[in-house]
Amino acid sequence: MKHLVRAGGVLIAILFVFFVLLRVIPVPESFNAYGFYREKENTAEWAARPMAYADPILCNQCHQTNHGSWSDSKHKTVSCENCHGPGQSHVDKGTPVKIDESREACAVCHSKLPSRPRDFPQVDMEQHGGKTECKTCHSPHAPAIPPVVLHPEAGYSNCLLCHSAGGLKPFPANHSANSPDSCTSCHSVKRSV
Repeated sequence: MKHLVRAGGVLIAILFVFFVLLRVIPVPESFNAYGFYREKENTAEWAARPMAYADPILCNQCHQTNHGSWSDSKHKTVSCENCHGPGQSHVDKGTPVKIDESREACAVCHSKLPSRPRDFPQVDMEQHGGKTECKTCHSPHAPAIPPVVLHPEAGYSNCLLCHSAGGLKPFPANHSANSPDSCTSCHSVKRSV
């Protein structure tokens, strides 16, 4: 029992010395103003960096149509710059933005992962849409599920180029016996974005 009392006394002594040393070690005056980033030069360096990103509200000044459909869609929490890149130079100087229309850009949020909520729109990027860009069927500013038909049905002679079993937008299983010329007998309503 005596060895436990001695060990406890040693531990208390070590803790006491530790806390006394913390109180005695001088704290630089700049710590109160800058925290752990005490270098004044660091603050000036960050303040001198040019702004690269703009507020999506600025996008609305020139792009009302896209901004309006974006702000009413499920993508309204995704900043314009996620797809269009840093926008401050575009706002200030009219520099063209580089739009990332790749499948990989959409896959960042929409590839199927077990950790995502079940009601979140996810797709198996290997199986869904082949190599076609997502914007072929889905409007990035106002995505819809199922997607809105992006073309009128009339004028397309072979629907099966895109709507076959291995196509971009496969037809339902109960359509497998239909021929390409029978599609417009039911799908004659002209819809577009």
